[in-house]
Amino acid sequence: MAATNLKLLRGVGANDADFQVRGFSLASQCYMCYYEVEDLEHILWSCKMVEKIWD
Repeated sequence: MAATNLKLLRGVGANDADFQVRGFSLASQCYMCYYEVEDLEHILWSCKMVEKIWD
């Protein structure tokens, strides 16, 4: 997970929001909680699964 977070922070990891900006049509959903759109802010801070890790 640390490697994925590092890639996302450096802008080299792809998330659903990045793909949508590039024109890909996706049904975006977080792969960990299956609830919200998968973007950088959600993956690092607001995902319910990630909140358990940070606590």
